Amino acid sequence: MGANKSKFVYNEEIFQLFAITAMGTAFRQVVIIGLTARQKSLNKDAVTPEDVDAFGYSNKEVNLNSLDVQRCRRIHRNEIESALPFLTIATLYSLTSPDTTVAKAHFGIFTIARSFYVLAYYNEMQPKRSVCWAVGHASMMSMGFQVAYFNLWERVLKLFK
Repeated sequence: MGANKSKFVYNEEIFQLFAITAMGTAFRQVVIIGLTARQKSLNKDAVTPEDVDAFGYSNKEVNLNSLDVQRCRRIHRNEIESALPFLTIATLYSLTSPDTTVAKAHFGIFTIARSFYVLAYYNEMQPKRSVCWAVGHASMMSMGFQVAYFNLWERVLKLFK
């Protein structure tokens, strides 16, 4: 029986690369949570009245609209918005038996670009932030196109044969 090219295949080396990248993605979010908490403390930003009481702030000290805290929250939201599609696409991509070097490039480029994106966003470094976003997004889209081709395009071509 011949090999069916459109079957997903587990490759331990590729999966290990994916797992390292997934861990990096999760770790970035943990770091951002810490940065948000730090900014909330420094700016005496309280979300609820019980926070005011719990942290001993007077009502005059409370800042409900700290720009630094809002920046950290936007960074965290943006990370979540990129992590979910990346983890889905990268999981499927890792099962398409990609070339190890190409997979390393995709995973590495995404991880490095997103890490620099967070740093650029936190430090108000535009347009570097946008460039980092575009590079990470391009890496994710490249994997997505390869998954689509691997899984769909060949099947579509078979319909016309």
